[in-house]
Amino acid sequence: MGKTALGVNLAINACKYFLTQKNTKDNVVQSVGFFSLEMSSQQISTRILSIESEINSSALFNGKIDVQDVDKLKTVQDEIQK
Repeated sequence: MGKTALGVNLAINACKYFLTQKNTKDNVVQSVGFFSLEMSSQQISTRILSIESEINSSALFNGKIDVQDVDKLKTVQDEIQK
């Protein structure tokens, strides 16, 4: 696992943790920031979508996904927007 992949996974897990704690700690909104000097924001976003939707990242980067994958991506996108 590379440095960025590790960082992205840590950020995702922190977001999920804060989401579960949202209603228990005085409703204080928490956020997680992430940046990389080696990847663009679009590449990081694609990696997050790949991890959460369990779609191969190469397929996403190359745009070679099927209709079922598009549905998964839409579901993940909706969850992330919450």
